[in-house]
Amino acid sequence: KKFLTSHFSLLAFDLIISNPPYIKTADIKTLQPEVKDWEPVIALDGGEDGLDVYRELIPVAKVFLKDNGILMLEMDLGQAGEITRMLKFSGYTEIEIIKDYAGIERVAKAKKKTCN
Repeated sequence: KKFLTSHFSLLAFDLIISNPPYIKTADIKTLQPEVKDWEPVIALDGGEDGLDVYRELIPVAKVFLKDNGILMLEMDLGQAGEITRMLKFSGYTEIEIIKDYAGIERVAKAKKKTCN
């Protein structure tokens, strides 16, 4: 959050895409060795329920999106419902959940409501 507000405070974007950390803290130890042994923990650890970064990112992204701008977020299996709820609560519209090739809900796409 501090990075966003300090580096991008004068910019507005049509599209923000993020692959935030979404692994539950307790699940990190169960990841494949090639992931848990080589990826920085900060890139994996999404907190107790895997959604800590989303709670900060979703409302902050609205500040940096132009009207009708799009926010796209990668997510883990089983997180679509809660992320959809957060997006609605923050005032996003046209929320869509996109499945990957395995049929798993993988990306949330939402639009910043136009200010009138």
